[in-house]
Amino acid sequence: MSKYSDMAFEVEKSGSRGRIVGRDAVGNEAELTFSLSGEDRIVADHTGVPKQLSGKGVGSQLIEHLVSFARETDRKIVPVCSFVQAKMVRSEEWRPLIAS
Repeated sequence: MSKYSDMAFEVEKSGSRGRIVGRDAVGNEAELTFSLSGEDRIVADHTGVPKQLSGKGVGSQLIEHLVSFARETDRKIVPVCSFVQAKMVRSEEWRPLIAS
């Protein structure tokens, strides 16, 4: 699936909670929410993509940014969100980052 390129992504954190947020030029916003667990885990608990962005690969892009954040902070991901779980299990690149 090709990437929807009209998105700006960032990590927003507040204490142990955070989200990866993507915004497009007209104000549509997609998010993947997470919490930090201990020193080595990120619990990914929800992915939300508005229907205007549905089917454009935005959810996968959110996971890509989560994976980058996990690598930068030397953490594994606990994919509680079923979408994140399904995508990570199917990806040879992302699978090693699933917390055991």
